[in-house]
Amino acid sequence: MKRIVIGGIVGGIVMFFWGFVAHTFLPLGKMGTSRFTSEEVMVTALASSAVESGLYFVPAEPEGSSRMMR
Repeated sequence: MKRIVIGGIVGGIVMFFWGFVAHTFLPLGKMGTSRFTSEEVMVTALASSAVESGLYFVPAEPEGSSRMMR
């Protein structure tokens, strides 16, 4: 039992420091993120077409698509 607790604590510390290194010194924290060239235009377009607040995916999967098509 003692080994499991110590292993969990050590593993948590190692993961914490890996997260620090990955986001500070490696580009992992910035991969896949970009900025719009004209943010105001995008905000206006999204505000006019978004029906409700939430998370939207672009391109969205077609309505009625089965799990096999995803």
